[in-house]
Amino acid sequence: MGVWYNPDLFAKAGIRQTPTTFDSFINTLNRLKAAGIQPLANSSGNPGNGPGLEQMHATIAPTFYGGNNFYNDLVAGRTTFTNKAYIDGLEAVKTLSKYFPAGHEGIDYNTARSLFATGKAAIYIGGNYELTYFKQINPTASIGWFQAPAKSAGSPKFVTAWGDGSYAINAKSANKEAAMKFLNFLASKQFGQAMADEIFTIPVAPYVKITDPVVNKINSARSQFSTPFLNVVGFRFGTPTSSNILQPGLQKLVAGGTTSAALAKDTQAAVASWYKPLAGKE
Repeated sequence: MGVWYNPDLFAKAGIRQTPTTFDSFINTLNRLKAAGIQPLANSSGNPGNGPGLEQMHATIAPTFYGGNNFYNDLVAGRTTFTNKAYIDGLEAVKTLSKYFPAGHEGIDYNTARSLFATGKAAIYIGGNYELTYFKQINPTASIGWFQAPAKSAGSPKFVTAWGDGSYAINAKSANKEAAMKFLNFLASKQFGQAMADEIFTIPVAPYVKITDPVVNKINSARSQFSTPFLNVVGFRFGTPTSSNILQPGLQKLVAGGTTSAALAKDTQAAVASWYKPLAGKE
């Protein structure tokens, strides 16, 4: 997860360097706006773009709550979602929502991504998987990428990551031999290289090479600064999940219908209802 940007639009606004801190990121957004350029393509389209907001939060928030250390403490029950550092990460999303497109409440996920791909907005915050969509919409799009900015100078920066795909054979399959043949093809260099070249995936197999320079940059940063996607890796295994609360909650937050502290409290209560290390904690 990181920040996609349009180098041509940055140059048009006189921006020569990508921001490295949250304050400098806000300054970049203001400079784009002053140049008549829509800063962010991200939106809060209800009901369809709750996942987009959650992904934006997962990109921006780790530097505020502390990345791996906070994740480990939360999983162990040594802290809670109501920790001020976690609330600060939610508040950062609310701050950035001021730079969403006009009428963002009615803009869905694909429309938001299209605004970036077609050069109508300078920045889109999201995952590496967005590149395929961008290229499909506009094969000649001007696209760059940088890490989510640090909370402040000297604060650690993170690249949120998780495993988002796997292959398996049903144990009760009547066609296990054919399924295994297909599974072996999916694990082959031929298939893996096609995925990397045509869909811009980050391969796990060492015999598959990344050929796209932007994807190489993402993978290099991921290798050095990876932190788990907190909701997906840690709290997706009971009901309600943290995502069940955060997705509509973030939409409500940017619309002014709740506060970051209240959303954190709601998330804590939901997860604590089934996750034993957080049970009874507020």
